Amino acid sequence: MNAKKYIDRFMALEEAAKNEIIELLKNNPKGRFIQPNQHHGEDELFATEGVWALTGDEDAIMISAVGLFDDDELRFRASLLDDDYNDYEWFTLDEFTHPYCELYEFVVNNLDIADREPFEFPDEEE
Repeated sequence: MNAKKYIDRFMALEEAAKNEIIELLKNNPKGRFIQPNQHHGEDELFATEGVWALTGDEDAIMISAVGLFDDDELRFRASLLDDDYNDYEWFTLDEFTHPYCELYEFVVNNLDIADREPFEFPDEEE
């Protein structure tokens, strides 16, 4: 009997979803950055569309942007409750955060509004 049978299956699904997200973004003619809030005219830090995830630090975050950077590494932007997470800078997920199956749906549903470059917030001084 394998006590980790379903955990192993889940992790394999997560890895498959992650790899397919990378391939979808890599081959998307519209771009490699899914940032739907910016297409709705919102540049607030709190996202209105995204995927909830629990980080290894047990923070409940809403991932609101997915980007595939030139090194073919996925990075994300997220909010934490009603505030920014990681100063709303692009970050990589830790080894304990597994939202890729849900992120796959998020990416597929938003491929048509992908951007070629990551959205940058205007400097507050300007």
